Amino acid sequence: MADFTSDGFCLNDNKAGLSQMEGHSKEDIAKILTKNSEGSKFYQNKKQRHQATEQRIAQKKKILEEASPADYNDALRKTDKMLSNLEASRDLSHTIVHVDMDMFYAAVEMRDAPHLKDKPVAVGGNSMLSTSNYVARKFGVRAAQPGFLAKKLCPNLIIVPCNFPKYRAVAAIVRGVFAEYDPNYASASLDEAYLDITEHLKVRADRTEEERTLWRCDCEYWRSLDADWKPSATQETEPTSSENNQETCPECGRVAESIVTGTDAEGAVLELRTKVFRRTALTCSAGIAPNSKLAKICTDRNKPNGQYQLPPNKEAVLEFVKDLPVRKIPGIGATTEETLRALGVQTCSDIHKHRASLALVFSDLSTEYFMRVSLGIGCTTISNDEERKSISNERTFRDMWKPEELYAKLKELSDDLAESMEDENICGKTVSIKIKLVTFEVRTRAQTVPRLIHQTEDIYPVAKKLLDHEIKEAKGKLELRLMGVRMSQLQPLSALEDSHQPTLSKFLVRSPAKNGPSTSRNSLVKLHSDEENALPRKTDELSKNDGVIAECPNCGKMVESDKEFVKFNTHIDECLNQPLLSTEMKVSSTGSEAVSSGKRKLRLDDANATRAAAKPKLKARSEATKKITDYLKPS
Repeated sequence: MADFTSDGFCLNDNKAGLSQMEGHSKEDIAKILTKNSEGSKFYQNKKQRHQATEQRIAQKKKILEEASPADYNDALRKTDKMLSNLEASRDLSHTIVHVDMDMFYAAVEMRDAPHLKDKPVAVGGNSMLSTSNYVARKFGVRAAQPGFLAKKLCPNLIIVPCNFPKYRAVAAIVRGVFAEYDPNYASASLDEAYLDITEHLKVRADRTEEERTLWRCDCEYWRSLDADWKPSATQETEPTSSENNQETCPECGRVAESIVTGTDAEGAVLELRTKVFRRTALTCSAGIAPNSKLAKICTDRNKPNGQYQLPPNKEAVLEFVKDLPVRKIPGIGATTEETLRALGVQTCSDIHKHRASLALVFSDLSTEYFMRVSLGIGCTTISNDEERKSISNERTFRDMWKPEELYAKLKELSDDLAESMEDENICGKTVSIKIKLVTFEVRTRAQTVPRLIHQTEDIYPVAKKLLDHEIKEAKGKLELRLMGVRMSQLQPLSALEDSHQPTLSKFLVRSPAKNGPSTSRNSLVKLHSDEENALPRKTDELSKNDGVIAECPNCGKMVESDKEFVKFNTHIDECLNQPLLSTEMKVSSTGSEAVSSGKRKLRLDDANATRAAAKPKLKARSEATKKITDYLKPS
């Protein structure tokens, strides 16, 4: 078994900026982190995870030791068939681009505070860092690292608090550029996205050189103007090339740089990156490849402020992935890397070499994923609508336990989520919260609501209810270091207009107080259809001592019930389960309904006349059961 102190804090230098470190070797960094965190909750969590990984590795090795030659042959045949099927599905017809903003949060802060430019900077707090600039990365400082440990690696490190409203505003500008090349681009986070520029390249082939020329100047004049700004000419004739170009910026008077981009993918991506810089003063890196997995890997090849294209042919792809470390593959993290390394797999070519062993100890789904990796096959479909399953945000913060602070943080997250959903024009039905305890234990809870929601006033009450449960379980001593809010079961915002699902609130009135009618602003009253928009959406605002009077949507009877609606549910069940077709209803000459023995009776041949004359609030049994009882089940 490997020593935890040597492996548990081993630095992953696959991240851009970490491959060339100053002052510390990987071994030195591991020792510093171990020494300064030993005994902490962070250290204990790392140690437990390492031990769990070692146990899983031991189990897998035991399986391999006990496997017979026949087992290996079967596994080999299975993986070879899998490889054959995957090879037949290889698609090289798309041009996929992955764009990643360089040290995004830190770059925004450095742009707005130029004195930070050449200093080691990280964004986050003492509990956890969100990112760091390249100066800090040379000392081993990286994202997802506790700030107090980062200070041990780099004593001069400057930690800047996160400013997500500012980062979202910049991200919106960057996404505007992405949309010019692929309207259906898929955002992976605030600072990265995937684009399919296949169709754009078809249109680009017919663009003139003038249309593909961009201008760049060091001053900020053009950033306050539109994206098509050009400097003023100092000569009568139009320059024929960037070498003899003498055009100047009207603001600073300096010669402006002209960039003529090509009609191919390299030219399109150079143009995209230049536009991002012009509009934000921030750089980004990009990868161009036949699928999204390879494009993301290519992005790191020339980081920062660079791009790399992998030719779209099978031979080039196989050569590219052959010696690629498995940790470079998106989806393979530290734990999987450690497991694969223990099984003799360090590069993608090793996957093919040990494919039978992998098939024996991993699930079919994982084995297929590894086979895809070895062939360099990935997803070629980029769609923001189809791929988006959920939308979320989360924050890491100093240890927090006071309920009022937790609620404030939850409200902030709900506000941010609602704003993001509005930007993306989506709504959803399932609200989830994610919390990480100071012991690094992670928990999630979710609740599905009966209607589509997208605003803070709808999201926060549901999330608060989930958090309240955790606080209650912890007996008021819930101490957290991370919190997140997620929305799933997403639909376009336009679906909200088509959703007319009835809610229980429509049928509720507050039970009159003993001393007269309630005048509370939170009182629930039955409203006419033109007043429905004024109805409070939260029924849990009623105090525990208040009763509820609910109108049955089936028979129209006012039913007095407890706050949990148990009596009301019982009445609904009885009302809907009456035999409707085997009894009679007698209708008087005035069109009113006759009630016999306290039960509603219906004569089949008079059914239509009854509905037209008396307009009862009776729905078909199957429809009522589907649309009402689903929402009246106690939560």
